[in-house]
Amino acid sequence: MNRPLVGIHTNTKYSMPVIYLINSENLIVELNQEWDGFASENNGGDLSCAEVIGRPLLDFVSGKSTKQYWENIFNKARSNNQATTLEYRCDSPFVKRWMRMEILPLIDGNLRISNDTLSTKERPYPIHFERMSQRGRHTFIRCSLCNKLKIKDVWIEPDELAAKHRISTFAVTYGVCPAHHPP
Repeated sequence: MNRPLVGIHTNTKYSMPVIYLINSENLIVELNQEWDGFASENNGGDLSCAEVIGRPLLDFVSGKSTKQYWENIFNKARSNNQATTLEYRCDSPFVKRWMRMEILPLIDGNLRISNDTLSTKERPYPIHFERMSQRGRHTFIRCSLCNKLKIKDVWIEPDELAAKHRISTFAVTYGVCPAHHPP
């Protein structure tokens, strides 16, 4: 099924949902037309439908603990055969974006994953994240679900840290903060 999903829309105040299907092996098998628009708006031009269909979803997830988190969520949805809903953040440099994901089990271990934008808020100045392959002295852990950064043992909003230290780019690795762990 190497084609975009069409006709799956739920109007929200902010945008149409981004919907994709993954098979029992977590390969992306279908996408709706909103995928490309969302990728383009967020500098993800290399993540177009044509580039991601047939690939493992977790290829696009950073951080060992984040990958484990999503594997656990998908396995739980499949084993319980119940829809799972969770809220998360999906920010861009200029916009904070609060999202809701619904994971719906289908036949044969397939999952339909719908991502709706609940609300957005513009940032007063852009914040950028530079993904690092390893943690270093000046590298922060960024929670993949709430986008907070770990400073010593405290998780704070990147905007707070940026304002306090006049920093606009952060070197990060990805993980899941205690507020979202375990799934």
